[in-house]
Amino acid sequence: MSNLLEIKDLTIQYVTEDEVVSAVNGLEIELAEGETIGLVGETGAGKTTTALGIMGLVPNPPGKILSGKITFEGKDLLSLHEEEMRKIRGNKIILKQRPIHGLLHLIYVKHKKAGRKDVRPVDKSAGYGRTDR
Repeated sequence: MSNLLEIKDLTIQYVTEDEVVSAVNGLEIELAEGETIGLVGETGAGKTTTALGIMGLVPNPPGKILSGKITFEGKDLLSLHEEEMRKIRGNKIILKQRPIHGLLHLIYVKHKKAGRKDVRPVDKSAGYGRTDR
């Protein structure tokens, strides 16, 4: 079975006049259809930059994808034109950021057939996402 999302050797940096920040270094991810992945880490660990890289939204300048390959449904996302990426963003790949109890970033990847999402909403009965505070 081929992977739905595959990231190989992804390296992203931010370059300013004062410094070079290596935000993502040689990242490797394989995600088959029906699988779920969560990105968890401290502030500045590269979660947002990874998600922006997948979505083709790394701000340039100062950000730059130095190396790597991101394949989704067999398409090399880094080689697609902006118009093609817009068809994927928000339709097949959706970035969600919810600062709830350390679950900072989720990437929803829709199943091809059923239209379901791989990541389910937080269970509010477990006390997460309370609005009465």
